[in-house]
Amino acid sequence: VERDVAAEIKGKTARALTKSLKAENLQMEAVRSRDAKLVAQMKARSALLKAKLKKADEITPAMKLKGYIHALEGKPQPLPPHWTARTTEGGKVYYDNSVTHKTQWNRPTTKAARQDEP
Repeated sequence: VERDVAAEIKGKTARALTKSLKAENLQMEAVRSRDAKLVAQMKARSALLKAKLKKADEITPAMKLKGYIHALEGKPQPLPPHWTARTTEGGKVYYDNSVTHKTQWNRPTTKAARQDEP
């Protein structure tokens, strides 16, 4: 009788553990599926943002003309897209790229900015 009771308890425990394991596996699969969808959405959004950034970085004919006019007038070329001139507390000018977060002392050129694209 003791063996039957022990076997019954062992069987119930094994069935309960198996049931819990199956439930846990189903839950993990649901999380994986949800995460896969989120990753796919994030990749699509990233691709869209990269395409928008590439389009924003394009040098238009109007920008080229403005650059030529500046050159003829002896003015410095306009800064490439996403670059801003800033000044330190000491009054020294440096340049900051809002996309790459790169800073530098030398004025960026359009050609150099193209080489630094992410």
